[in-house]
Amino acid sequence: MSVFHTLLLGATGLTGSLVFQHFASLHSYLSWVDLANLKDDLELNHYVLVISRSSFDLRDTVKLAFDELQNSDLVEWHYSFFHDDDENDNQSVITYSTRLNDAVSVNINVLVSTIQEPDSTKWAEIIPKRLSTYDGLTNLSVISCLGSTSLGSKKSGVPREWVDKTLNFEILKAVTDNVSISKKVTQYIAVTSFNNPALSKLFPYFKAKQEFESDVKLLLEKSETCNSAIILRPGPLIGKHGSTPVFVTPELDDHLLRSVLKYKKAILSHYATRIKLWQDVGIATRASELVAQISYKVPGARLVGYPVKANDCAIVIASERIANALGKHSSHVKFRIINSQEIDSYKAEFSNSGADSVQALPLSPAPVLVFNNLLS
Repeated sequence: MSVFHTLLLGATGLTGSLVFQHFASLHSYLSWVDLANLKDDLELNHYVLVISRSSFDLRDTVKLAFDELQNSDLVEWHYSFFHDDDENDNQSVITYSTRLNDAVSVNINVLVSTIQEPDSTKWAEIIPKRLSTYDGLTNLSVISCLGSTSLGSKKSGVPREWVDKTLNFEILKAVTDNVSISKKVTQYIAVTSFNNPALSKLFPYFKAKQEFESDVKLLLEKSETCNSAIILRPGPLIGKHGSTPVFVTPELDDHLLRSVLKYKKAILSHYATRIKLWQDVGIATRASELVAQISYKVPGARLVGYPVKANDCAIVIASERIANALGKHSSHVKFRIINSQEIDSYKAEFSNSGADSVQALPLSPAPVLVFNNLLS
């Protein structure tokens, strides 16, 4: 049985939410398992701890993962989702299981705990205490996708540099300062930003990113257990910040005028929600998304930092995490910088090297979704 733990920071953001989506997907784990040659029973237990200021509802993500499995050609899998909706510490279990040739059983469990704490100044204190409650804490990876936007900074009154540098480092230091927990840390992954000496001198945002990277390297060089520290430096991210509202068609009846009015009201409500979400994200962030999309892989893209897909960043993070946990694939370099070009080409290199191929066999799933108290 393989057991590993992950602390995921920034799971409600663009990149962090995609990382969690990969953690919830069966495919992410099977990329490192050779089903065709599996001789013994296999059980993987991946414990994921998420802390966020706002609520983190993973049910839509789980539904996406199950839909993905249903539309694939994988071996016959049973899958289920149990959710305990506690106000302060939600717990969920995503389970995938099958038997190969009626002999070898495979069980993959993703056990998720979520903590909602609006005051992020308390996180560095809360996280070590929560990690200490795990029985058999082992093989811990700290992953930070924490970041701020200019609008978010204005709304909260908290400088961007505090989130990007101070908060990130305080959490890592709190984990490594705890004697029992620090011995379990085997990996650290953080997303910063494309950078160079000129940018770091001219702009406080890039200076904070550079200082954070230097502080992390200095801190983790002393660690005897952390064998992998990875910094991703993506350019402008291609993807949509915030959620996209789904248009809900109203119930219509035989009365034409009343139905028209209902439909018109639903449309107005839908667009009002979209406008509010745009305002919540901010014009600057939307403009950055547009620039990234337009300039992706076009000549001169490096002038705007070499845009990269947020999902490609998430693939790198999730793949490196699971590979490290299973001892399948890791660079011998303890401290690595992965830039946009490397992120962009990672999937192709990943497919041609470390991951075992997944056998394509008929799928006949037996889904079970239960949103009630978690079974102990």
